[in-house]
Amino acid sequence: MEPEARPVVFTPANEPYLGRPLLFHLDQLIISAMEQNAVTAPMSHDRVLTDHQEMACLVIAQALSITLSMRELIRQGYLCQRDPVACSDPRNDGGLLSC
Repeated sequence: MEPEARPVVFTPANEPYLGRPLLFHLDQLIISAMEQNAVTAPMSHDRVLTDHQEMACLVIAQALSITLSMRELIRQGYLCQRDPVACSDPRNDGGLLSC
């Protein structure tokens, strides 16, 4: 019996991270950060900002972008164990790299 081939692209129905509490919390953090940024960012557009405020605007936007990129890598299974059986076992919750 050959092991099941790992799909090249995951769909919402077979993503390896489904059911992982840590990734659910990451999703919740992303949602919260994006909502807060949507409220806060427009307030910085029509003002004179200090150097620290300008730096914060840039760093926060870049951090959100990096977080969304990491989330997509997790969604597609790139930061998941290579063992499809381990990835499909919902009891395996050893962190992001564990699936």
